[in-house]
Amino acid sequence: MTYLRPVRVEDKSRALSVEELKQRGNVMITAIQKSGLDAVRLSLLSDFVANRASVTPAKLRQWRADVRTAIEAWRQVESLCTELLNEVERTSKNRTP
Repeated sequence: MTYLRPVRVEDKSRALSVEELKQRGNVMITAIQKSGLDAVRLSLLSDFVANRASVTPAKLRQWRADVRTAIEAWRQVESLCTELLNEVERTSKNRTP
């Protein structure tokens, strides 16, 4: 599954003002929450707790693919969180005399 970030890319050469950070933060938090919900949904693999008599190689491959998809979704959440934290830190550094 491919994830496209729903936010525009900001100019990284300057720190945001506090007001700009609030606006950007609100957009980023919404994206983080949506990505987080997707990641949780993809992580809830009922096949892992289902009582099965046997597991086939095909089923193992499917599990592995499902796990990889969930991992990628969590990486997206982590990436968005890191991006917002970087913006917060950049703005904080410029506010400190």
